Amino acid sequence: ALLAADQKAWALYDSARATVLLYSLEGPTFPLKEGLRGYAGQWFNPLGGKTLTVTETGPVFTKPDAGAWALLLKRA
Repeated sequence: ALLAADQKAWALYDSARATVLLYSLEGPTFPLKEGLRGYAGQWFNPLGGKTLTVTETGPVFTKPDAGAWALLLKRA
């Protein structure tokens, strides 16, 4: 599993982890068990449609706010 335990979040990724989709329901951050270096990506707010460029690669991602956000990462 990519996500640390006890998270209201989920992760979906291919076997090579070339593309990773993370979704967090609440909270200001969500930790991963490992960092994801060498990725580029976008935050997406499913409620408002807002997108933001990712500026960090974990192992702890700080969300734009404490609401629900999806994070799409692709290996650069």
